[in-house]
Amino acid sequence: MQKMPRNRPTLEMLEELEAQWMPPAPSHEGAQQVWRPLPNGDYSNWAPLEDPWEMPEALRRVRNENEIVMPLPDDCVERLRDLWHGRQDQPSSGHPFKGAAHFHCYPVSSHSAWKDWEGIDPASASRGIWWCSSLLNAAQHYSWTKYKGGSLEQLAAALQSAMRRPNRDATLAAVVCLKILDWGGVRKRSEQTINWLDAALSAGTLIGDLEKAASLLCPRSTASLTSWFGAAYPLLPMNSGSTKIFSAAAMDFSAGYGAPKQDVLIFDRRVSVGLGFLARELSCPNTVPDEFLFPYDEAINKRDSRCPSCAPFPRMSAVSDVARAEFARNASRCIQQILGNYQPSADFVSAEKALFMIGYDVRNTCSGANRVCRAGAGNAQPRPRKRQPRVPAPSAISGTGHTTARPPRTLGRGAPYSYTGTPARGTHLTFGDDRNAHVSAAEYAALRAHFLGMRVAIGASRTDPPEGSLGAWLQANLPGLPAIASYVAPILIEAGWATKVDNRTIQFV
Repeated sequence: MQKMPRNRPTLEMLEELEAQWMPPAPSHEGAQQVWRPLPNGDYSNWAPLEDPWEMPEALRRVRNENEIVMPLPDDCVERLRDLWHGRQDQPSSGHPFKGAAHFHCYPVSSHSAWKDWEGIDPASASRGIWWCSSLLNAAQHYSWTKYKGGSLEQLAAALQSAMRRPNRDATLAAVVCLKILDWGGVRKRSEQTINWLDAALSAGTLIGDLEKAASLLCPRSTASLTSWFGAAYPLLPMNSGSTKIFSAAAMDFSAGYGAPKQDVLIFDRRVSVGLGFLARELSCPNTVPDEFLFPYDEAINKRDSRCPSCAPFPRMSAVSDVARAEFARNASRCIQQILGNYQPSADFVSAEKALFMIGYDVRNTCSGANRVCRAGAGNAQPRPRKRQPRVPAPSAISGTGHTTARPPRTLGRGAPYSYTGTPARGTHLTFGDDRNAHVSAAEYAALRAHFLGMRVAIGASRTDPPEGSLGAWLQANLPGLPAIASYVAPILIEAGWATKVDNRTIQFV
């Protein structure tokens, strides 16, 4: 029997269409040229910047109807507002420019990404130094490689235009998504995102997925992210590539295409490192709260924002897609609270740019001294990343990650089990007949936030844990896992998140 010929792969079709892409023409004397990105073929009349903008309905509902979430205490908000405007108590030490008050600085390279900076401050650029006097000033000193295919704002307008075309043109939207990955310089390392694009396009869900992701990541959203984000389709990816796409899908052009506003953060590695830097600076000498343990970039030493005393940030590669989405949404909420504006805004765009610039290098002061926190100044300097030794067998691991002769035991029956990690970083449990379960740092943080200050029954029943118990919460919020309350309870106690009342009850602290 003769075999039927295979259809061309979806990605091949997208790349053929993408090869026709034309960048926007430069404007002359303030006049915006009509932009037709695909001037030949079926899309020859498509002019996305001429298309009247409308907010997607899913985003409109979240932005207008949901509650305002404010994760920061008032004193922290005031301190961050001081940093935003440049009213910090004292500048960093060792600034190479006499008399220039500043907040942060670092050496730069000769890469084309710093060309904008050369135009902003030629004297500093000639000495190979980037600096800022405040967070707002960091945004004003934003520098990034120019992309010939269009600016992010132009690409966001094109993506949204494709999404609202009469036939909700998923093929056209997918092409724009690829261009956004190119704009961000992450296309070559966005295999997960591209695989998701391909799968969603084939399944006919791409437009709905983009709208859903944007509405879930909106800071006013209170919906659970657990069942929506993950490493493989049909779940939504959350990484340095997809976050740019989701942010573009949420961009607000109500003031016109030349005045974009935003409320969904581009949570890439540099932004996460910038957030971690601020969390560390504000928390020291106290430990950074778990919900603000923004991951560091383990691939680049100068983006190691950790401190041995107060900031045990997790590696970005070790953080799940769900946890990363939680961090992104929480950060967006913090930005809006600091700005005092709970709708998309131009200041939010500036805050995102500031974090991106701050996060390029957080290791050293301007004089080259290591920026270890004050509480850790007497500790050994963080060493360069090196290959980690093989982890011992699970039976020899305690909750702190050190080997122990006696494995941890449940409070009631004293049944042995083993685990690696901590609630602040996430844990992997092994129990029974080689059964396993993983609880992420974000899930532990949600658990603690729910029960903070409460006396709670453990509720170890596998089938019917009592209402309001630890077991009932785990069953409702971590579906698909076996009953693990009896194991989680002693982990919380060892981490200092709870105290033992009796063998059936713990007190969250």
